[in-house]
Amino acid sequence: MNYESYISACEINGTIIVAGGSDGTSRLRTAEMNDINKNQWTKIRLLYFFLIN
Repeated sequence: MNYESYISACEINGTIIVAGGSDGTSRLRTAEMNDINKNQWTKIRLLYFFLIN
């Protein structure tokens, strides 16, 4: 996971979804999910737009 700040996030049934944000230099349009039980991040897809919260 490469997010530094301004992410949008939620938890659904034990899975954390994180999207957008900034890596400190540029805005991101990536989305990833984390299975809490496995503590493993998986890229979901690119967003159609940059998302800064």
